[in-house]
Amino acid sequence: SPLAIEEVISQALGAAARAATILSKDTIELEPTISHVVTESCDGCAYCVDPCPFKAITLVEYEVNGELKKRVEINEAICKGCGTCMATCPKRAVYVWHFRPEQLVAEVKAALGVMT
Repeated sequence: SPLAIEEVISQALGAAARAATILSKDTIELEPTISHVVTESCDGCAYCVDPCPFKAITLVEYEVNGELKKRVEINEAICKGCGTCMATCPKRAVYVWHFRPEQLVAEVKAALGVMT
């Protein structure tokens, strides 16, 4: 059923107060677990661009010694560290901080009780 006007006003005041706490800060700390690109390994295949659910990855073209090169860049303010890009990169050029492929393999092996 529809809410009474008093309840609607109360919910609106609560939402405004929550928004004011964020807007009143000079800076906001972001989650440190975000994706990063190993520029030496990235060949610009862009397999990671489309699967990113947050649209935090863009393909960038640049010139080095007269040669046109491509690579991806990650917008750290948008990235949430979900790891989709890491899973789709065939060159292992994208990784999520604190979740290197070697670490993930070790965790899976430990969970399954497999000895290395």
